[in-house]
Amino acid sequence: MGEVWKGVDRELGRTVAVNVLPVELTRPEKFRQRFRREARTGAALSHQGVATPYDVGEDVDGAEAVPFLVMEYIDGRTLADILRTGPLPVARAVAMARDVADTLRGSRWSTKGLTATRWPGRSG
Repeated sequence: MGEVWKGVDRELGRTVAVNVLPVELTRPEKFRQRFRREARTGAALSHQGVATPYDVGEDVDGAEAVPFLVMEYIDGRTLADILRTGPLPVARAVAMARDVADTLRGSRWSTKGLTATRWPGRSG
C-alpha cells in the first residue's frame, strides 16, 4: 500500500527500502490508519521471508504529513518483473507458491501481539 523506494540509511551505512504512502492517500485518515496498522503488523512478524522494519513515521511534504516505513532492503526482482518475460513454468509457480505459504505459516506461528481470525470452515 504505497510506493517503495531504494534508499540509504546514512547513519548506519546500509541500503534500505522506504515505503511511502502517496500524498493523495494521506488525506483520508482511514488510509493513514491502515498504513500504520500494516507497519505494526510487519514489525510483529519474525521470519526470514519477511523484510525487517527499521523505522516508521511521518515526514512533512509542504502542508501534508507523509507516512513512511523504512525496512530491510532485499535485492531481487519483483513478481511483476518476473512475469513480464512471460508465464512461469508450472513447477516454478508451484515452488514460489510453496515459498509464500511457508513464509506465511512460519510468520503466523512466530508472532506475538497479532490477532488471528479464523476463516469460517477452516481449521489451524
